[in-house]
Amino acid sequence: MLNGVDPVAKPAGVDASYWNALVPEGNESTPERFALGKKLFFDRRLSSDGTVSCATCHDVSRGFADDRPTSEGVDGQLGVRNSPTAACSAFFYRLFWDGRSPNLEHQALQPIVNRREMGRPLDSEGVVAEIADDPEYKAMFQAAYGRDVNYADVGNALAVFERGLNFTDNPFFRYLRGDENAISADAKEGWKIFNDRGRCVSCHQISPSNPVGTNHKFHNIGVDDPAPDFATLAKRAATALNESSLPERTTEELAFDPELNKLGRFNVTELANDVGGFRTQQLLNVGVTAPYMRDGSIATLWDVVDHYNKGGEPSLAHDGGIEPLNLSERQVEQLVAFLFSLTDVRFGAENAREFERQRAVATQRRPERDDAAASRRTLLFERFAPPEKTNVANEKDETAVELTPTGDAPGKNVGSISETKTTSASERELEGAEKETDAANVENAESPTELEAPFEIETGDDEDALFLLVPDEEESTQPIETKGEKSR
Repeated sequence: MLNGVDPVAKPAGVDASYWNALVPEGNESTPERFALGKKLFFDRRLSSDGTVSCATCHDVSRGFADDRPTSEGVDGQLGVRNSPTAACSAFFYRLFWDGRSPNLEHQALQPIVNRREMGRPLDSEGVVAEIADDPEYKAMFQAAYGRDVNYADVGNALAVFERGLNFTDNPFFRYLRGDENAISADAKEGWKIFNDRGRCVSCHQISPSNPVGTNHKFHNIGVDDPAPDFATLAKRAATALNESSLPERTTEELAFDPELNKLGRFNVTELANDVGGFRTQQLLNVGVTAPYMRDGSIATLWDVVDHYNKGGEPSLAHDGGIEPLNLSERQVEQLVAFLFSLTDVRFGAENAREFERQRAVATQRRPERDDAAASRRTLLFERFAPPEKTNVANEKDETAVELTPTGDAPGKNVGSISETKTTSASERELEGAEKETDAANVENAESPTELEAPFEIETGDDEDALFLLVPDEEESTQPIETKGEKSR
């Protein structure tokens, strides 16, 4: 896969000073360390039952990601978050979706001792015992670090290997370097939309000193539908963290809880403005790393753009920048074309196949598309816990508007509106006379043509979804009040 590229050298096109700052002193990349890390990356013996390796969830053939919403660990246990690609992970200084790990050396060891992933005990002795007598490993550890097999160097070697997985040679970067034919006309227009109307660049900055396209921050972009009760969840998580003697392990457990994991970055910082916030993901090789979002709930890049175009799902904890974009269908297509141009040429065949697969899916199903919300024609509110039936009297014309739920999706406030008019006896007599006159007129009238909407609306299953618009509030940096204090 690396095709002769030196995995321990600075990636082409990346600022040298920036790259040097990413390599920690004492664990510089060498061919011996890279080779050791590669062997460990594919070794299932690191897991408790010998069924899971790093490559299980970070598959080389899938852009070093997983094509499932969430990955499977030991004993068939499923996680609750999507496995991000391991490619280009060297450029991140906060790892995992919630940023709980400060560097690759630390991150590489966490899945090994996670009971749902690789299932080793916290003391890590099982891993060392499993490979310590292997002659090949003995020689490789000595060559790489001049030491016997030990757990810390397992993490160090894995970090060196992952730091060498740099896939930054993509058609878009070639276009920026002057090759006008490297990307299509649609992709070029998509790049303009990315920086302008699409507002993607607000969080996904791309430059030689930040080639992966992320601001390294954490945002609530409204993925959950219906939105969680964040206040209740935050209190539960804060209590668990305050009462824990091992807060780092508790944070790890919270990341795998079906509900509490939705708090995201809050489980690390306990700051109110981090509730529901997750790391801005990289854009490099995004074409071959479906499905998307932290829970793997969005299937295609068409769906991703549709999600942002409608302003996400309603949530009281939304980031202020998440709002409808009103992109046309043509602009959606162009933005998708640009995103596919960010895949390394070494994944070229996979990227082409994935483009065709996703386009076929998008032709049949666009569950995130909501043109009414995107164009702000749908400005409805109070999505949460809607009443079963609401009667609103209009004093001017005495018309009662009845909202009767018709959808069966949990948390969806959808319905059909019918009108029931309250009239007096004299009004009914007049109404009857008018109907007779109308009927006589209709006999000689031409058949009316069907009134067509000014543009077609295709919103899939979410056609009647209601959206809550919340004014931007001053960003809070105050921690949520918790019981007691703890040392972290």
